[in-house]
Parts: sequence; structure tokens; C-alpha cells
Amino acid sequence: MTEKEKGLQELLTDFEVVSIDNVNHKPHAYMIGPKHVVYASDNCGGGLFKDCIERAEKDNKVHCYQKNCTLTYSEHTYDTVAFLKLRRNLTSKEAQEELSKTVEYGKDNGIDGFLFVENEYDFIEDNL
Repeated sequence: MTEKEKGLQELLTDFEVVSIDNVNHKPHAYMIGPKHVVYASDNCGGGLFKDCIERAEKDNKVHCYQKNCTLTYSEHTYDTVAFLKLRRNLTSKEAQEELSKTVEYGKDNGIDGFLFVENEYDFIEDNL
């Protein structure tokens, strides 16, 4: 579990954090090629982090390795989503109260939204 996932899990009791992943890649996921690897090895201690990829693009005119793609790293976008599953049946009100604890954490950690993974538990109607 990543630090970001652990931090989110600490806020939640009725949901289990399955993962936090990047989805909805536009136009597609950025692809690393051999030139990126060589640049990282020669200039970044082997680490292919965002700043290294962007320097490689600037210094060597290296772009996404997807065939015919000339877009830079920053021109490839995605949404960051937390995948959650219920730990018990919850009413809509209970779920809303639980998830309201995550609003600031999500903003501070670049989480764009939540997806619920299907399991044996479900959202149930609130008692009126």
C-alpha cells in the first residue's frame, strides 16, 4: 500500500482502499522508450521521474514512444481515482458522512474521484 493509500485508509472505517490509480488517459498513457532510459541513466541516476522525463524532452527532443505521437509528457493527461470497496452494507447517508471526511485529503493529494469496487456489500436505502 502506498503512502497516499495509507493516508486515505486512515480516514475511512467503512470503506477499504483497494488502490489509487491513474485512469482515463488522454490521449493515451505516456510511453517510455529507449532514449528516455539512456537519458535517465546518464543524467538522472537511472530514475525516470517526471522532472527527468521533462528534461529529456527539452534536451534531446525525446517524446512519447507511442508510434506517431509527438506530444510531451505534460500533454498526456489522466484522472487519479481512489478505488474503494464497502466493508459492510451502508445507507446513502452513512456513505456520504464517511466520504465527506476525504474531501480535503483528496484535494491535497490530487485525487479526482472515487470508484466503488463491487463485492458482497451494497448501498442500502436509508430508513425514513
